[in-house]
Amino acid sequence: MKSVTKLGRAMPAPPVPQLLPSTDPNGAADALKRKCRESLDSHAAQIAQIADKQSLILQELQHLTALAERVLRAKAARSG
Repeated sequence: MKSVTKLGRAMPAPPVPQLLPSTDPNGAADALKRKCRESLDSHAAQIAQIADKQSLILQELQHLTALAERVLRAKAARSG
């Protein structure tokens, strides 16, 4: 099981796309579109990774809750 501190560390933001000066206006627009697409793809990958980690954390919490409930039921059975 991974530690909570490792799961909660902030991920570095991807670099901001830089506009390249060009004499061809269509070439500059295409370069900007490509860089924006790369940035969006990077963000999508980070969001998917965060969602996966969130799902893992939820599963671990559910397992811990079930374990705690079993322990409490066992203690109650011994007491009563």
